[in-house]
Amino acid sequence: MNAQMRVHMLGYLIMLCRAPTMVVERVAEMLPRVLSWGGTQAPSPAAGEPGWRRRLAMATRPGGRDPRPPARRGPSGVARRGLAASPNAPTPPPSFKDLSPRHRWIMVGCALLTLAAIVGGAFLFVNNVNVVRADAAYRQGQIYEQAGSQCLRQPHTCPIAGAQQLSLQQVIVYTGTSILPQAITYYQQALDEQPDQDRYDLDMGRAHIDEAEYYLIAARDPTVARQATLTASVARQDAAREFGLAAATLQRARALNPYNADHPMNLARLYTTWAEQLDPGKWPLVDTYYRIGTGPTLAVNNGRFSDEWGRADMVQAQQPTLASARRTALYHQALAAFQHACVVDDLLGDARALRGDAYLALGQYPRAAASYAEALRVGGFEPDQTGVTMGKVVQGLIAALYDAHDYKGLVSPVYGEGKVALYGGAPPVTLAASPTVAADFSPTFTNTLQSILATLRQKGLAR
Repeated sequence: MNAQMRVHMLGYLIMLCRAPTMVVERVAEMLPRVLSWGGTQAPSPAAGEPGWRRRLAMATRPGGRDPRPPARRGPSGVARRGLAASPNAPTPPPSFKDLSPRHRWIMVGCALLTLAAIVGGAFLFVNNVNVVRADAAYRQGQIYEQAGSQCLRQPHTCPIAGAQQLSLQQVIVYTGTSILPQAITYYQQALDEQPDQDRYDLDMGRAHIDEAEYYLIAARDPTVARQATLTASVARQDAAREFGLAAATLQRARALNPYNADHPMNLARLYTTWAEQLDPGKWPLVDTYYRIGTGPTLAVNNGRFSDEWGRADMVQAQQPTLASARRTALYHQALAAFQHACVVDDLLGDARALRGDAYLALGQYPRAAASYAEALRVGGFEPDQTGVTMGKVVQGLIAALYDAHDYKGLVSPVYGEGKVALYGGAPPVTLAASPTVAADFSPTFTNTLQSILATLRQKGLAR
């Protein structure tokens, strides 16, 4: 909050402090007059006429005479009786102490209602100002964070002006030192104005994760590290710090809204990246938060979340330092997650392909082949999210059929529901000959495919 805003807020507070006194004084001054208009106070007699009390006394006495003694005249010749005022003088309005208890309560109630209206209006005004300021800062943060995320992952398509004149490494350094820190600053401003908005914490946590990934890039790429004046060890320390800030921010978001499944899922994704790229000791937290996010009280029927948990287990199982028993247990855990995803969502072709990967890793080749064939039938792969492509599914299907010694399956069509042949009845080895499919094969599988084709020719199943 800048100095000008502090001055304005101080002025509002002074007005609020003076408002109760001003309201009570004004109501105390005006209300007796208002009450007198309704007949509470006796009307003042017109000029030159005797007072109504005198006329009443004269009318009720025999002969209509005033029983009081003659009035004395003062030095000015004006008649007076003791210290009484002239009957033609206007009667002053009653003071607060002259009011009846009922009227006193009415006056106090009106004062309190007026005060409440002023205080409530001021509160609403200040609160609305904070909401508007927070939303404006949040939207600015989103603009910077989205641009920074794109520049970090695809520096050649960075939308920042002048980025085309920079090298890819310079774009990455500019993103990590300027764009993403600016996004975090705007998110923090939004949180300062509205600290109870969990979506602000959610997006700021994502910006911290992007910043951590920038430092990881600097730790791997000497050119980026040199331009950012960082060493590899310092970059890894900075990445760990940013991961920690992201975890604290996402934990705060989860505390604000514990029934939003996105919060534990985002924590699980954070710890997956942290464990995979920097600290393997975070893997237990990955399973903890995936279990919470896909639990019965949150998103048990979200197949994509279960699919994501299975992929994290598959990544963890490929760590070279794992014991064989632990690796097998992770494959089984991943298989259970993929199976659950397939049960709750019959349109997830990615989950069926990844389930085939788990079966293949466990040596259950016939089941792996069946799962790959089902994935081809369902389709709808999302390579940007899961890494699954048709080429990888065909590769897995051929490997599973070959390891299961199902050579005829390699040259037979892949059938869908109702025994309808898929892809025009082309068998897996024919699909593998397609350039678009073969483009997604792993480098080592090309040689393996040649060996498989040689075996099929020996058996008279291929030319």
